Amino acid sequence: MAIANSSNSSNSSNSSNSSNSSNSSNSSGLFGQAELALSGGQSSFLLSDALDTTAKSLAGEHELPEGAIELLNSKVTAPRRLNPRHRMALIVDALTDGIEVQPGGDGAVTLTDRAAPVAEIALQRDTSQAWIEGFWRGQVAQVHAMKWNRDEQLSEIVLQQTDILSFLSLPVAIGSLTHERTLILFEALLNATFRIEARIKRQFSLARPAHLASDINPVIQTPAHSSFPSGHATEAFCLAMFIELLFFGGAKTEAVRRIAERIATNRSVAGVHYPCDSVAGAALGVALATTFMRRLFRIGGTTPPQWTAQVTHKETPDDADLDLSLLPEAWQDKLTPGFAGTVTAVDPGSGDAARLLAWLAQGALDEQALG
Repeated sequence: MAIANSSNSSNSSNSSNSSNSSNSSNSSGLFGQAELALSGGQSSFLLSDALDTTAKSLAGEHELPEGAIELLNSKVTAPRRLNPRHRMALIVDALTDGIEVQPGGDGAVTLTDRAAPVAEIALQRDTSQAWIEGFWRGQVAQVHAMKWNRDEQLSEIVLQQTDILSFLSLPVAIGSLTHERTLILFEALLNATFRIEARIKRQFSLARPAHLASDINPVIQTPAHSSFPSGHATEAFCLAMFIELLFFGGAKTEAVRRIAERIATNRSVAGVHYPCDSVAGAALGVALATTFMRRLFRIGGTTPPQWTAQVTHKETPDDADLDLSLLPEAWQDKLTPGFAGTVTAVDPGSGDAARLLAWLAQGALDEQALG
């Protein structure tokens, strides 16, 4: 169990999901081996020493080839030639540029993309009000009741700390040899989503279930950051939307969404999240997915519509609301996106960020062909 505990320490909530999700290029991970490898083998002291010996055996005067100095006037800009970690940082910057997180009124946090609304998520915690106290008692009770389901889902709970993509990709044939660019895209989405959700979590800073009740007894390390909204739910539903777009023509796909919901629910079964965390996270994930899609793809020749997450928390919500007080109603039915039309990559444009995103989007689309 030492392995599980070591990964708990970072809780890989979420950002480190991205490093496992893209086995195609763990080269983009900070300590990945691929970017250090030489042409014929992995880097090692022995190989470097042998190469040094061979290099020193080559006789001849040092001389620059004719015209070599002129290379200083050129730039290496092709995305495929960039160091994977540097490329990933640039892609994530391009995906998140212009997205702002701000506190709103009445316990809400707002998310905007260049001032246009992306999400408004409310959470009430003034337990001097009877209905709010009752709500939170109910949330803790639900987490406690889920404790008895852990034996059936424990392997999922442990593995999904750092890997959600293996589960989400069950309905599709995807791998590092056939879908390298797609996996780079998914890793970028996970990193970008984590960057946004971390800022939202900071605004809410909600205590975890085990902080309230000593009999929750989580079976994985309780993360040190805010419980609300769930990062696993946010990332799972964001990726689910892209899997639907790339592999199912944008149509709502029950299997993919059920897996995303199961990943989210497993966090409550584990004892580290309230059910309401997952509802808010799922809505945020869908909203972020449409925001990122607008930067990457065109559907039917037009920019995809922005789906705005409106998560309310009221004593007497309307049935149409995606309201935390309506749990455990079928909240997935209120996550509406599903797209129809031919999917194409964005125009590369003239800026470096636009070219990077177009390269990523076109590569992911090209990999969907079987030829």
